[in-house]
Amino acid sequence: EIYATYVRFGFFESIGRAFTYAWRIGGSIFTVLGQLLTGHLSLSAIGGPVTTVGATVSAIQNGGFAYWLEMAAFIGINLGVFNLLPIPALDGSRIVFTAVEWIRRKPLNRKVEAIIHVAGFIFLFGFAILVDVLKLF
Repeated sequence: EIYATYVRFGFFESIGRAFTYAWRIGGSIFTVLGQLLTGHLSLSAIGGPVTTVGATVSAIQNGGFAYWLEMAAFIGINLGVFNLLPIPALDGSRIVFTAVEWIRRKPLNRKVEAIIHVAGFIFLFGFAILVDVLKLF
């Protein structure tokens, strides 16, 4: 059996540790993406929404509130970092589009931009379904 020891820290030390944890977890998404792109990690190693819900339920059942809270922080940090990636339909692509408009000094065609974002959304939605379906086989 595995036991956890909980240690109370002061307010400022807790804030510092939270930033360190967030930095470490946020960096892990880039490590995983790099491993996926280089073929060192297969798609079956990651999960979509169904896998995330299953892991959260497992955290609640097996680890209690503290483990669930850590899992919630992990998911939140990863979603925040992922959202900043320059993938159409995410905020990161809006940053790229804004930078392009700033460099060109004129706005992009909104219809073209909308089509790009819809295509990105379809890709992301399909990818999320794909990684969960792959777990079934």
